[in-house]
Amino acid sequence: MKSSLRKRDKELSQRYNILLTDKRTDFIVDRAIEKSIDINTILEGLSSVYNRVKDFEEGFFNKHSIKITFEDGALDKIAKKAMDKDEDAFDICSELVMNYEHGFKLIRERAQRDEFLITEDAVENPEGYLSKLIKESYTAIED
Repeated sequence: MKSSLRKRDKELSQRYNILLTDKRTDFIVDRAIEKSIDINTILEGLSSVYNRVKDFEEGFFNKHSIKITFEDGALDKIAKKAMDKDEDAFDICSELVMNYEHGFKLIRERAQRDEFLITEDAVENPEGYLSKLIKESYTAIED
């Protein structure tokens, strides 16, 4: 299955508007086997999740004038959670970033920073990620 996906990488990436990384390919194949779901259904689900995350990024910017971008690893974690628990990726992002809004605004005020990359670590450890960003903003000001 993996080699078949890799051979069709460009075609599938264009059709579903997602980059098929090795990690995503593994996830797709594992999920297809585990859940007995065909690959196209999984790709459609991933595409939908990624579109919802992009919608969230745009909405967050429009509401707060702060640009957030979910890196590939974070997207994959959110997609897995959304698909495993049948949750909306937008809601997962809202819950995750809800704790960041105040911290992002504080950092913007102190360090004049208004762009943030949401990493895989941020999805796994939101409090630690935000604490690290705040500490970095204080260090940047002191320098």
